Amino acid sequence: MNPLRELNKLGQSIWFDNIRRGLIISGELQRMISDCALTGVTSNPTIFERAVSGTGDYDEAISELIREGKNEYEILERIFTEDIRMAADLFLPVYEATKGRDGFVSIEVSPALARDTEKTMEEARTLFRLVGRPNVMVKVPATKEGLPAIERLIEEGCNINVTLLFSVKRYEEVALAYIRGLEKRSQNKKPLERIASVASFFVSRVDTLVDRLLEERLEAASTEKEKERIKGLMGRAAVANARLAYKKFIEIFSSERFKRLEEQGARPQKLLWASTGTKNHAYSDIKYVEELIAEGTVNTMPLNTMKAFLDHGKVRPTLAEGIDEAERVIDEISKLGIDMEDAARRLEADGVRLFYESFEALVDCIRAKKKALATGAKRTTFSLKGFEDAVSEALRGLEKKDFLRRLWNKDETLWKEEEDHRRIIKKALGWLTVPEVMEGEAEDLKTFAERIREDGFKDVVLLGMGGSSLAPLVFARVFGRVQGYPALRVLDSTDPSAIKTLTDSLDLDRTLFIVSSKSGTTIEPLSFFEFFYEKVKEIKGEKAGGNFTAITDPGTPLEALAKERGFRRTFLNPPDIGGRFSALSFFGLVPAALSGIDVSRLLEHAGRMIEATEPCAGYSKNTPLRLGAALGVLS
Repeated sequence: MNPLRELNKLGQSIWFDNIRRGLIISGELQRMISDCALTGVTSNPTIFERAVSGTGDYDEAISELIREGKNEYEILERIFTEDIRMAADLFLPVYEATKGRDGFVSIEVSPALARDTEKTMEEARTLFRLVGRPNVMVKVPATKEGLPAIERLIEEGCNINVTLLFSVKRYEEVALAYIRGLEKRSQNKKPLERIASVASFFVSRVDTLVDRLLEERLEAASTEKEKERIKGLMGRAAVANARLAYKKFIEIFSSERFKRLEEQGARPQKLLWASTGTKNHAYSDIKYVEELIAEGTVNTMPLNTMKAFLDHGKVRPTLAEGIDEAERVIDEISKLGIDMEDAARRLEADGVRLFYESFEALVDCIRAKKKALATGAKRTTFSLKGFEDAVSEALRGLEKKDFLRRLWNKDETLWKEEEDHRRIIKKALGWLTVPEVMEGEAEDLKTFAERIREDGFKDVVLLGMGGSSLAPLVFARVFGRVQGYPALRVLDSTDPSAIKTLTDSLDLDRTLFIVSSKSGTTIEPLSFFEFFYEKVKEIKGEKAGGNFTAITDPGTPLEALAKERGFRRTFLNPPDIGGRFSALSFFGLVPAALSGIDVSRLLEHAGRMIEATEPCAGYSKNTPLRLGAALGVLS
């Protein structure tokens, strides 16, 4: 059984939240259409930027456009629309087989225009014309200024992907704008048959924000009953919100008003679930797929979510279940003083800002790439001193083993064939996908770091040993002290003089200690903790726990100890990551954020390397893979 095909048979479309040239020309996208029942693609400026900066996919095209005298904006428009055009051609058979109901590729207007109706319409028309394919959709944000643009563009016959939807109320406004556009088109005697639109309703970000607000209520709760009630709402807001949007969808598109348009060939504006990668590792990695299945909807997935669902997804029509329960959940959240409409406004503002920042990063990336290609500068060079053939042979061996595909599919047989070893390895490959998980935590980490700084802490001391201390030690030595933030100190030695020297240098009252242990039982960091806890307790008494934070796996003795001693915060790491592979998990990023390091930027660079090592990137010119081969051969 292929769960993705089963979704397709049930009537839910599967779109991929990624597009890049290597994916197209390598045949990987065509393979996904064939093997994964993929029926559409949405552009993602963040991933596109990583592909441009982290790979050589676009070097030849950019060099040619430089020779033509194009600026960075013209270069970006050309390469982006070329990718969309090529992808649209791949999906054209799907579009034709479904009579225009599916097989779409989305391209977005600049997020800088999100608050400008006229310029949004102008750019949407330009993109629609430039791509010149019947199965292209132009992304228009669902801001107040976007609503009249959606109505007008539908009237003119453009296919529109309405994006950045978080609110059920705003979704209703979007659906009605779509209907008004069809009505005006009908009045002008224009055909309705092939006008297509989706409303992209964002999911996981809702849980990220609402869970954070619920945690604030949890900290303030005074009774166990109240705490249990709040805990019972964690991770439920997003799906409940989506179910209420689906209820509104049924109501609007089964109305007499729409039926009159349907008789003329009009089609409902499909609900599309966006942001469906799980951001909280405590939840199922396919939560926002399994709980949102319904005929006539679309789920646009990142690659890791798609692979996870292919591996262990279960298919049944779940979306319409529990509508009454969804209303109860939203009502209970409201009673706690959390206004879902206000949350939606915050998420929309953040979404517009993040898309704008991604777009600006993309322009900066094109500018830097343009400069490097124009001057002939090479970012990475290898000096192999006679070992060139050996390294090339190693790369050929990796290609013969289909290393990249098997790596990203988490194929444990790359390392060991024995069943016992394979079971262990299978549970230790979370490092491959942890950057995606941590991207959802980055803002929270920055907020926590700001709070620690504002509370007057002057030092952050990492109490760890081995894997849990390696990345923080590197960060401390490489980045040094960031002005205005606490100094990051790492204690990974039980030498008495080292401990005494550190202790004597600290203002204990203004020092935050991070107790870091994957197992929660490592003797050295626990001993460090007891030593420093007693020291701080002499100063602050029972409030000493406020100077401590823990990083550990879920369910460990350290988690229980942190709760018992009143730690300021406990970060529970994804359990499928070994200590020495934990640099980009909480074990590395919490101390990094507290010392003022921009963790979003760290993850951005990690994302570039992920794009550089995707299967479609190839082997011969793959810089990170070549580095790995060189290190292996030369060792």
